[in-house]
Amino acid sequence: MAETTFILRPRARLCGARADLYSDEGMRFAGHPTIGTSFVLLDEGILPRNTGAFLLEENIGPVPVRVEAGARPMLWLTTPPIETGRCYDPVLCANVLGLSTDDLLDAAPQRLSAGNPTIYVALRDKLAWTVRGST
Repeated sequence: MAETTFILRPRARLCGARADLYSDEGMRFAGHPTIGTSFVLLDEGILPRNTGAFLLEENIGPVPVRVEAGARPMLWLTTPPIETGRCYDPVLCANVLGLSTDDLLDAAPQRLSAGNPTIYVALRDKLAWTVRGST
C-alpha cells in the first residue's frame, strides 16, 4: 500500500512542520511516513540536522521525533497512545482468514489503534498464514 505525505506549515506553533498523510484516504498517523517525512525535512534543510528532537504535527496531534546525530542519523518516533477497542470472536476471525482456530494463539482478536484502527489476530506461527491464509 503506497503512502503519500504532504508537508505543510504547522498550525501548532511548537511543531517543526505539518505532515498530511494519505494512503487510499487520509490517515491520522502512520509510523513509516512519519520517519520518511522527518528524514526529508532534515535532508532538505527544512529542519536543522542538529535539532536533536522536534515535533511533527499530524492529524492525531504532535508526534515527537528524536534525532541521533551522525553520518547517517537515526530517527526515532514516539507513537501516540495505543487505544484498545473491542475483541472479536476467534472462530469468526479464523474463518474470515481461511484458517482454523488451531492456527490462532489463545488471545482474542482485538481492535487496536495508534491513529489507524486495525484488528490484530495472533497466529501460532508464520507457517499457518503461509500455508493456508495467504492462498
